[in-house]
Amino acid sequence: MAFCLEFSDTESDENHPLHLHGIAIIPADQPSRLANNLRKAMASDYRQRYKNQAIDIQPISTPGTWTSYCSKNQQSTARQLKSSPVYASQSAKRAGKRLYEGIRAWVRPKTPRKTS
Repeated sequence: MAFCLEFSDTESDENHPLHLHGIAIIPADQPSRLANNLRKAMASDYRQRYKNQAIDIQPISTPGTWTSYCSKNQQSTARQLKSSPVYASQSAKRAGKRLYEGIRAWVRPKTPRKTS
């Protein structure tokens, strides 16, 4: 599981501007049950506006777009919190590190460069 806190830049005073975006591995038979439990625990007083939902659990089909959306206000949120708004479980950190190292190895030249 990984998530990013965000202060929204909307003018609405109906809901608190601090919210989070997250990603987690959820068993296929649990999304609606988990969403209901999270709504009760974290968003019982949330006022839905338009299509915005307090808890929205769905598969990610465009990871790059999702990542951009989640981190769009990261710097301004960090300034307001005076701390990093990004958090991840140990397993997510390990998976991210493996992905990063795999990409780095793929990008790295296959043969050593000649020096003069």
